[in-house]
Amino acid sequence: MSIVRQESVYFNGERYDLENTPHMTINGQEYISIDSKWYEVNGAFLGNEVDEDELERRAEEGDAFPYKPPQLYEPLAQSEGWGSILTSMLYFLIGVGLLVVAANQFGYIQLGSGDIDIDPPASVIAAGTSTPKATSSSISVTRTATPRVAPTSVTSYWDTQASKVVEAMDYTNPTTRDFALSLIDKDHGGNYNIAQICDMWEKIYNRWTYVNDPKGTEYYSPASRTIKLGLKGDCDDFAILVASTMSAIGGSPRVILASNTGGGHAYTEVYLGPDKSNLESATKYICKRYNCKGIAYRVSNEGGQTRYWLNLDWWAKHPGGPYYQNDGATVAIYPNKHWLRLK
Repeated sequence: MSIVRQESVYFNGERYDLENTPHMTINGQEYISIDSKWYEVNGAFLGNEVDEDELERRAEEGDAFPYKPPQLYEPLAQSEGWGSILTSMLYFLIGVGLLVVAANQFGYIQLGSGDIDIDPPASVIAAGTSTPKATSSSISVTRTATPRVAPTSVTSYWDTQASKVVEAMDYTNPTTRDFALSLIDKDHGGNYNIAQICDMWEKIYNRWTYVNDPKGTEYYSPASRTIKLGLKGDCDDFAILVASTMSAIGGSPRVILASNTGGGHAYTEVYLGPDKSNLESATKYICKRYNCKGIAYRVSNEGGQTRYWLNLDWWAKHPGGPYYQNDGATVAIYPNKHWLRLK
């Protein structure tokens, strides 16, 4: 048995802050106790309730190993839904000598369905170009919790970069949130959709002034500070601001850091959804709005679940413009500070 002092979990698309929560892992599956009830937990996602008899049976058949709190359990910036759960957690020992562990696994929640799918390691399939097809005229985009990825063999360098990027994505800051909403045209109000994505990217792009970081340094400007400065900065500042505004209206972005010999680049991708229809709908809208023949996107596959990502690079000239070509590492950084090497 082990106690995690502070952490946050997701359930049905909502985030809940917890304190002093008992954890255990049996045969690789992590469990968490909330209000004297035990639940399966995968990374930061709460799963099915497990009764005590079943948990004891699993403990007798399974193996336990020492618990080390992963970085995932750092408290998040803001809670929603139930609010903070500050109740004392009752817990029990199952078998003499049972040790507590946490299996650092990650899952994915599709909002509205209540289903939780546990994903094995992710792999990138391809980056491609989509051309418009005669599909539905809907401009809706599937709204999801941030897609979760499997643990990566980490290095201190990428951990540090991911932490700096995410800390700068202050999308709950009133300045950032208000700015994001101010960019959306009245005709494009309503549920999160591709028109809102284009509104925000386009207006940030048109007002952006490119300015280098001080020589020899890499400074990630917080989104709210970039807004107050009048939208000035380099490529990573643009990427952080775009990702922050997408998050501020319910989108699921990730920041891509791409390296080349002698340099590098940063840009944002935003999640369109798990179905080809999500991509085709976005393609049709973007190509009509910007008079383009196709859009650039990336496809990933996590546990058999396809994910479509839209390129939102400053160099792309419009949402879904051509990808930056690099010959070095391409690393995706997610808003929970986890990162994934794409190539």
